[in-house]
Amino acid sequence: MFAAIDSLVAKSMLATDPAGASMRYRLLDTTRDYALELEAADGERAELVARHATCYRRWLEQFGAHWPALSGAERVPHFVALNNVRAALERCFGPASDIEIGVALAAAAAPVFLSMSLLSECHRWSERALSALGEAARGGAIEMQLQAALGVSSMYMHGGQQQARGALSRSFEIAESRGQALEQLRILGPMTMFHLHTGEFRTSLHYARRFSAVAATVQDPAVVTSACSMLGDTLYFCGELGSARVELEAALASGRRHKRTMESYLGVEGKDLAGGMLAMNLWLLGHPAQAADRARQTIVEAAEMDHSLTLCIALFCGVAVFLWSGDLAGVKNTLNGWSRLRSLTR
Repeated sequence: MFAAIDSLVAKSMLATDPAGASMRYRLLDTTRDYALELEAADGERAELVARHATCYRRWLEQFGAHWPALSGAERVPHFVALNNVRAALERCFGPASDIEIGVALAAAAAPVFLSMSLLSECHRWSERALSALGEAARGGAIEMQLQAALGVSSMYMHGGQQQARGALSRSFEIAESRGQALEQLRILGPMTMFHLHTGEFRTSLHYARRFSAVAATVQDPAVVTSACSMLGDTLYFCGELGSARVELEAALASGRRHKRTMESYLGVEGKDLAGGMLAMNLWLLGHPAQAADRARQTIVEAAEMDHSLTLCIALFCGVAVFLWSGDLAGVKNTLNGWSRLRSLTR
Protein backbone atom coordinates (compact mmCIF):
# COMPACT_ATOMS: atom_id res chain seq x y z
CA MET A 1 0.00 0.00 0.00
CA PHE A 2 2.74 2.45 0.94
CA ALA A 3 4.65 1.64 -2.24
CA ALA A 4 1.53 2.34 -4.29
CA ILE A 5 1.03 5.69 -2.55
CA ASP A 6 4.68 6.64 -3.07
CA SER A 7 4.32 5.76 -6.74
CA LEU A 8 1.30 8.06 -7.11
CA VAL A 9 3.18 10.89 -5.39
CA ALA A 10 6.15 10.38 -7.73
CA LYS A 11 3.79 10.63 -10.71
CA SER A 12 2.28 13.88 -9.32
CA MET A 13 -1.13 12.28 -9.02
CA LEU A 14 -1.19 12.81 -5.25
CA ALA A 15 -0.35 16.06 -3.47
CA THR A 16 1.40 15.87 -0.08
CA ASP A 17 0.86 18.19 2.86
CA PRO A 18 2.99 17.69 6.01
CA ALA A 19 0.93 18.21 9.18
CA GLY A 20 3.22 18.01 12.19
CA ALA A 21 4.43 14.44 12.57
CA SER A 22 1.95 13.11 10.01
CA MET A 23 1.56 13.47 6.25
CA ARG A 24 -1.69 14.23 4.44
CA TYR A 25 -2.26 12.97 0.92
CA ARG A 26 -4.78 14.55 -1.40
CA LEU A 27 -5.91 13.70 -4.89
CA LEU A 28 -5.58 16.54 -7.36
CA ASP A 29 -8.96 17.81 -8.51
CA THR A 30 -8.44 16.53 -12.04
CA THR A 31 -7.45 13.08 -10.77
CA ARG A 32 -10.41 13.02 -8.40
CA ASP A 33 -12.89 13.89 -11.17
CA TYR A 34 -11.40 11.19 -13.40
CA ALA A 35 -11.60 8.57 -10.63
CA LEU A 36 -15.21 9.39 -9.86
CA GLU A 37 -16.14 8.77 -13.49
CA LEU A 38 -14.64 5.26 -13.49
CA GLU A 39 -17.01 2.33 -13.47
CA ALA A 40 -17.51 0.86 -10.01
CA ALA A 41 -19.94 -1.63 -8.56
CA ASP A 42 -22.68 -0.04 -6.47
CA GLY A 43 -21.69 -2.16 -3.49
CA GLU A 44 -18.06 -1.10 -3.72
CA ARG A 45 -18.93 2.60 -3.94
CA ALA A 46 -21.37 2.33 -1.01
CA GLU A 47 -18.73 0.57 1.08
CA LEU A 48 -16.20 3.34 0.40
CA VAL A 49 -18.75 6.01 1.40
CA ALA A 50 -19.54 4.14 4.62
CA ARG A 51 -15.86 3.65 5.52
CA HIS A 52 -15.07 7.31 4.83
CA ALA A 53 -18.01 8.51 6.95
CA THR A 54 -17.17 6.13 9.80
CA CYS A 55 -13.57 7.34 9.82
CA TYR A 56 -14.61 10.95 10.25
CA ARG A 57 -17.35 10.15 12.76
CA ARG A 58 -14.64 8.61 14.93
CA TRP A 59 -12.48 11.68 14.39
CA LEU A 60 -15.35 13.92 15.56
CA GLU A 61 -15.94 11.75 18.60
CA GLN A 62 -12.24 12.02 19.47
CA PHE A 63 -11.76 15.76 18.89
CA GLY A 64 -15.27 17.22 18.88
CA ALA A 65 -15.63 17.58 22.66
CA HIS A 66 -12.42 19.66 22.80
CA TRP A 67 -13.27 21.89 19.83
CA PRO A 68 -14.99 24.70 21.84
CA ALA A 69 -11.81 25.18 23.90
CA LEU A 70 -9.55 25.56 20.84
CA SER A 71 -8.49 28.99 19.60
CA GLY A 72 -8.81 29.90 15.95
CA ALA A 73 -5.15 29.10 15.30
CA GLU A 74 -5.44 25.72 17.03
CA ARG A 75 -8.38 24.78 14.81
CA VAL A 76 -6.55 25.38 11.52
CA PRO A 77 -5.00 21.88 11.22
CA HIS A 78 -8.45 20.34 11.61
CA PHE A 79 -10.18 22.29 8.83
CA VAL A 80 -9.26 19.73 6.15
CA ALA A 81 -10.86 17.00 8.24
CA LEU A 82 -13.96 19.13 8.74
CA ASN A 83 -14.30 19.50 4.97
CA ASN A 84 -14.19 15.71 4.78
CA VAL A 85 -17.05 15.62 7.30
CA ARG A 86 -19.09 17.87 5.01
CA ALA A 87 -18.35 15.67 2.00
CA ALA A 88 -19.24 12.53 3.97
CA LEU A 89 -22.58 14.00 5.04
CA GLU A 90 -23.46 14.89 1.44
CA ARG A 91 -22.66 11.35 0.30
CA CYS A 92 -24.38 9.57 3.20
CA PHE A 93 -27.66 11.35 2.55
CA GLY A 94 -27.34 10.89 -1.20
CA PRO A 95 -28.90 8.13 -3.30
CA ALA A 96 -28.14 4.51 -2.44
CA SER A 97 -26.13 5.39 0.68
CA ASP A 98 -26.10 4.31 4.33
CA ILE A 99 -28.52 6.65 6.11
CA GLU A 100 -27.82 5.14 9.53
CA ILE A 101 -24.14 6.06 9.32
CA GLY A 102 -25.10 9.53 8.09
CA VAL A 103 -27.38 10.07 11.08
CA ALA A 104 -24.61 9.12 13.52
CA LEU A 105 -22.17 11.40 11.66
CA ALA A 106 -24.61 14.33 11.78
CA ALA A 107 -25.05 13.86 15.55
CA ALA A 108 -21.28 13.89 16.08
CA ALA A 109 -20.80 16.93 13.81
CA ALA A 110 -23.57 19.12 15.28
CA PRO A 111 -21.69 20.35 18.41
CA VAL A 112 -18.65 21.23 16.29
CA PHE A 113 -20.77 23.21 13.84
CA LEU A 114 -22.30 25.07 16.79
CA SER A 115 -18.94 25.84 18.38
CA MET A 116 -17.83 27.38 15.07
CA SER A 117 -21.09 29.39 14.77
CA LEU A 118 -21.96 27.46 11.59
CA LEU A 119 -25.63 27.61 12.50
CA SER A 120 -27.14 26.98 9.06
CA GLU A 121 -25.07 23.82 8.59
CA CYS A 122 -25.95 22.61 12.06
CA HIS A 123 -29.65 23.25 11.43
CA ARG A 124 -29.61 21.62 7.99
CA TRP A 125 -27.93 18.37 8.98
CA SER A 126 -29.70 18.01 12.33
CA GLU A 127 -33.09 18.44 10.65
CA ARG A 128 -32.14 16.07 7.83
CA ALA A 129 -30.87 13.41 10.25
CA LEU A 130 -33.94 13.61 12.46
CA SER A 131 -36.21 13.11 9.46
CA ALA A 132 -34.27 9.93 8.63
CA LEU A 133 -33.99 8.63 12.20
CA GLY A 134 -35.11 5.03 12.55
CA GLU A 135 -37.48 3.82 15.24
CA ALA A 136 -34.72 1.92 17.01
CA ALA A 137 -32.80 5.16 17.61
CA ARG A 138 -35.78 7.12 18.97
CA GLY A 139 -35.31 8.13 22.60
CA GLY A 140 -31.57 7.47 22.56
CA ALA A 141 -28.41 9.55 22.73
CA ILE A 142 -28.35 10.29 19.00
CA GLU A 143 -31.86 11.73 18.96
CA MET A 144 -31.08 13.72 22.12
CA GLN A 145 -28.00 15.27 20.47
CA LEU A 146 -29.77 16.04 17.21
CA GLN A 147 -32.82 17.58 18.91
CA ALA A 148 -30.58 19.81 21.06
CA ALA A 149 -28.55 20.95 18.05
CA LEU A 150 -31.69 21.63 16.02
CA GLY A 151 -33.23 23.60 18.90
CA VAL A 152 -30.18 25.78 19.52
CA SER A 153 -29.48 26.51 15.85
CA SER A 154 -33.15 27.32 15.28
CA MET A 155 -33.19 29.57 18.37
CA TYR A 156 -30.21 31.62 17.16
CA MET A 157 -31.36 31.74 13.53
CA HIS A 158 -35.10 32.23 13.93
CA GLY A 159 -35.73 33.29 17.54
CA GLY A 160 -38.31 31.78 19.85
CA GLN A 161 -40.15 29.68 17.33
CA GLN A 162 -42.09 26.52 17.98
CA GLN A 163 -39.46 24.34 16.31
CA ALA A 164 -36.80 25.43 18.80
CA ARG A 165 -39.12 24.97 21.78
CA GLY A 166 -40.24 21.52 20.67
CA ALA A 167 -36.74 20.28 19.85
CA LEU A 168 -35.21 21.46 23.13
CA SER A 169 -38.09 20.06 25.18
CA ARG A 170 -37.77 16.68 23.47
CA SER A 171 -34.00 16.65 24.00
CA PHE A 172 -34.36 17.41 27.71
CA GLU A 173 -37.06 14.77 28.07
CA ILE A 174 -34.64 12.16 26.73
CA ALA A 175 -31.78 13.45 28.90
CA GLU A 176 -33.95 13.20 32.04
CA SER A 177 -35.03 9.66 31.17
CA ARG A 178 -31.39 8.60 30.73
CA GLY A 179 -30.50 10.00 34.17
CA GLN A 180 -26.96 11.17 33.39
CA ALA A 181 -25.98 14.50 34.96
CA LEU A 182 -23.73 15.78 32.17
CA GLU A 183 -26.34 15.07 29.52
CA GLN A 184 -28.94 17.01 31.51
CA LEU A 185 -26.54 19.95 31.93
CA ARG A 186 -25.87 20.11 28.20
CA ILE A 187 -29.57 20.60 27.56
CA LEU A 188 -30.42 22.73 30.62
CA GLY A 189 -28.09 25.46 29.33
CA PRO A 190 -29.95 25.88 26.01
CA MET A 191 -33.31 25.58 27.80
CA THR A 192 -32.28 28.49 30.03
CA MET A 193 -31.13 30.60 27.10
CA PHE A 194 -34.23 29.82 25.05
CA HIS A 195 -36.57 31.18 27.70
CA LEU A 196 -34.37 34.27 28.04
CA HIS A 197 -34.73 34.84 24.30
CA THR A 198 -38.51 34.56 24.53
CA GLY A 199 -38.77 36.89 27.54
CA GLU A 200 -39.91 34.12 29.93
CA PHE A 201 -37.41 35.21 32.57
CA ARG A 202 -38.88 33.39 35.58
CA THR A 203 -39.07 30.15 33.62
CA SER A 204 -35.48 30.71 32.56
CA LEU A 205 -34.49 31.23 36.20
CA HIS A 206 -36.16 27.91 37.07
CA TYR A 207 -33.96 26.08 34.54
CA ALA A 208 -30.85 28.01 35.60
CA ARG A 209 -31.35 26.93 39.21
CA ARG A 210 -31.84 23.34 38.08
CA PHE A 211 -28.60 23.67 36.11
CA SER A 212 -26.82 24.92 39.25
CA ALA A 213 -28.24 22.11 41.39
CA VAL A 214 -27.16 19.39 38.96
CA ALA A 215 -23.75 21.07 38.49
CA ALA A 216 -23.14 20.78 42.23
CA THR A 217 -23.12 17.00 41.82
CA VAL A 218 -20.42 17.06 39.13
CA GLN A 219 -16.75 17.48 40.02
CA ASP A 220 -15.73 19.61 37.02
CA PRO A 221 -14.48 23.25 37.17
CA ALA A 222 -15.89 23.99 33.70
CA VAL A 223 -19.35 22.89 34.83
CA VAL A 224 -19.20 25.09 37.94
CA THR A 225 -18.14 28.08 35.81
CA SER A 226 -21.02 27.48 33.41
CA ALA A 227 -23.48 27.21 36.30
CA CYS A 228 -22.36 30.54 37.81
CA SER A 229 -22.50 32.25 34.44
CA MET A 230 -25.91 30.84 33.57
CA LEU A 231 -27.46 31.73 36.90
CA GLY A 232 -25.90 35.20 36.92
CA ASP A 233 -27.13 35.89 33.41
CA THR A 234 -30.68 34.88 34.30
CA LEU A 235 -30.74 36.80 37.60
CA TYR A 236 -29.67 39.90 35.68
CA PHE A 237 -32.71 39.70 33.41
CA CYS A 238 -34.95 39.06 36.41
CA GLY A 239 -33.71 42.35 37.95
CA GLU A 240 -31.86 40.70 40.84
CA LEU A 241 -28.67 42.64 40.10
CA GLY A 242 -26.82 42.10 43.39
CA SER A 243 -27.18 38.32 43.22
CA ALA A 244 -26.34 38.38 39.52
CA ARG A 245 -23.07 40.21 40.21
CA VAL A 246 -22.00 37.59 42.75
CA GLU A 247 -22.56 34.75 40.27
CA LEU A 248 -20.96 36.51 37.29
CA GLU A 249 -17.87 37.49 39.27
CA ALA A 250 -17.58 33.90 40.51
CA ALA A 251 -17.62 32.70 36.90
CA LEU A 252 -14.87 35.13 35.92
CA ALA A 253 -12.80 34.28 39.03
CA SER A 254 -12.42 30.70 37.84
CA GLY A 255 -9.10 31.63 36.18
CA ARG A 256 -8.06 30.72 32.66
CA ARG A 257 -10.48 29.09 30.25
CA HIS A 258 -10.61 25.36 30.80
CA LYS A 259 -8.89 23.26 28.16
CA ARG A 260 -11.25 20.48 29.06
CA THR A 261 -14.52 22.27 28.79
CA MET A 262 -17.96 20.80 29.25
CA GLU A 263 -19.31 19.81 25.86
CA SER A 264 -22.13 22.29 25.39
CA TYR A 265 -24.78 23.01 22.79
CA LEU A 266 -24.72 26.74 23.57
CA GLY A 267 -21.90 27.42 21.16
CA VAL A 268 -20.18 29.62 23.77
CA GLU A 269 -18.44 28.83 27.06
CA GLY A 270 -19.86 30.11 30.34
CA LYS A 271 -16.91 32.31 31.20
CA ASP A 272 -17.04 33.99 27.79
CA LEU A 273 -20.68 34.90 28.39
CA ALA A 274 -20.14 36.22 31.92
CA GLY A 275 -17.82 39.15 31.08
CA GLY A 276 -20.24 41.07 28.89
CA MET A 277 -23.17 40.47 31.21
CA LEU A 278 -21.15 41.67 34.20
CA ALA A 279 -20.30 44.89 32.36
CA MET A 280 -23.98 45.74 31.88
CA ASN A 281 -24.78 44.63 35.42
CA LEU A 282 -22.11 46.94 36.88
CA TRP A 283 -23.47 49.92 34.95
CA LEU A 284 -26.98 49.35 36.27
CA LEU A 285 -25.60 49.05 39.81
CA GLY A 286 -24.08 52.53 39.46
CA HIS A 287 -20.46 51.71 38.57
CA PRO A 288 -20.04 53.12 35.02
CA ALA A 289 -16.22 53.27 35.11
CA GLN A 290 -15.91 49.64 36.20
CA ALA A 291 -18.51 48.67 33.63
CA ALA A 292 -16.57 50.36 30.81
CA ASP A 293 -13.31 48.70 31.87
CA ARG A 294 -14.94 45.30 32.03
CA ALA A 295 -16.59 45.83 28.61
CA ARG A 296 -13.28 46.75 26.95
CA GLN A 297 -11.48 43.79 28.50
CA THR A 298 -14.23 41.39 27.42
CA ILE A 299 -14.14 42.62 23.82
CA VAL A 300 -10.36 42.29 23.61
CA GLU A 301 -10.44 38.75 25.03
CA ALA A 302 -13.25 37.75 22.67
CA ALA A 303 -11.42 39.14 19.63
CA GLU A 304 -8.27 37.23 20.56
CA MET A 305 -10.29 34.00 20.72
CA ASP A 306 -11.38 34.44 17.08
CA HIS A 307 -14.83 33.02 17.80
CA SER A 308 -17.77 34.70 16.07
CA LEU A 309 -20.56 34.11 18.56
CA THR A 310 -18.45 35.03 21.58
CA LEU A 311 -17.33 38.22 19.87
CA CYS A 312 -20.91 39.17 18.94
CA ILE A 313 -22.01 38.81 22.57
CA ALA A 314 -19.04 40.85 23.82
CA LEU A 315 -19.67 43.61 21.27
CA PHE A 316 -23.38 43.75 22.04
CA CYS A 317 -22.80 44.08 25.78
CA GLY A 318 -19.89 46.50 25.42
CA VAL A 319 -21.60 48.80 22.97
CA ALA A 320 -24.70 48.82 25.22
CA VAL A 321 -22.60 50.05 28.15
CA PHE A 322 -21.02 52.84 26.10
CA LEU A 323 -24.38 53.92 24.68
CA TRP A 324 -25.95 54.00 28.15
CA SER A 325 -23.07 56.20 29.27
CA GLY A 326 -23.50 58.54 26.30
CA ASP A 327 -19.97 57.66 25.21
CA LEU A 328 -20.43 57.59 21.43
CA ALA A 329 -16.69 57.95 20.90
CA GLY A 330 -16.22 54.80 22.97
CA VAL A 331 -18.67 52.95 20.74
CA LYS A 332 -16.82 54.09 17.62
CA ASN A 333 -13.37 53.31 19.03
CA THR A 334 -14.49 49.87 20.16
CA LEU A 335 -15.81 48.91 16.74
CA ASN A 336 -12.86 50.44 14.89
CA GLY A 337 -10.38 48.72 17.20
CA TRP A 338 -12.10 45.39 16.67
CA SER A 339 -11.98 45.85 12.89
CA ARG A 340 -8.25 46.59 12.99
CA LEU A 341 -7.57 43.58 15.18
CA ARG A 342 -9.55 41.32 12.87
CA SER A 343 -7.62 42.56 9.83
CA LEU A 344 -4.32 41.77 11.56
CA THR A 345 -5.35 38.22 12.48
CA ARG A 346 -6.58 37.19 9.03
